[in-house]
Amino acid sequence: MKETLIGSNAIRVSRDANCDVLIVPADAKFGKISCVSLASDLTDIDAESVSETLHHYCKIFGAKAEIIQVKNSFTVPKEERTENRNKIVEGMGHIKTGIVQPYDENTAEAIERHVTLNKSGWLAVIHKDHGFLAGLFHKSLTKQLAFHLEIPILSIHTK
Repeated sequence: MKETLIGSNAIRVSRDANCDVLIVPADAKFGKISCVSLASDLTDIDAESVSETLHHYCKIFGAKAEIIQVKNSFTVPKEERTENRNKIVEGMGHIKTGIVQPYDENTAEAIERHVTLNKSGWLAVIHKDHGFLAGLFHKSLTKQLAFHLEIPILSIHTK
């Protein structure tokens, strides 16, 4: 009950805020942050703004970055994904940036498995406003991950 209440409030804040929000789980373990992983489908995003934010945090921690783009049987190839991925990597400048594209029908489980095995220090996600109607049917990936990960989740709000 406590997890649901606190977690739901954290998700609500990250959804309603007009700035980046860091969600830190109660049982988070802290150490050197050597990798910040960005989980995204790379569609409908401001890639330059995302890259700027990711670069900022990686530079602070001296961390590498990685982009996790989970693919499944519903993933439709889009040129936009490739363009956005390239813009983010280019915007990272001298910061080492990797790309991981696991295939899994369960996106949240694939991300959770990857950040755990890779020992990511933070997971970054991009806030997307789906609107009222779409929001009724959209399952929040951030919410799913917030209840299972033991690392902070950075919800990036683009300009």
